[in-house]
Amino acid sequence: MAAVGPTRDVDTSRGPAEVADATLQDATGTVKLVLWGPQIAKVQSGQRVRLAGAWVKEYRGQLQISLGRDASMAVLGP
Repeated sequence: MAAVGPTRDVDTSRGPAEVADATLQDATGTVKLVLWGPQIAKVQSGQRVRLAGAWVKEYRGQLQISLGRDASMAVLGP
């Protein structure tokens, strides 16, 4: 995890929610990861994570990784 941005409040079709953008980085480049609610507190900059059941989509011209309800994120350490 290269960076975790600030939390912001958004209105969704399911009501208000907290969201934050994180940047994932590896040898091939970077991509944005969207974190919702309790996911935000699970990670910090500099940690390695493993995602399962996530998907990539384009939003406002940029690729981003999203975690659905059935996805999981495991923190592997620094």
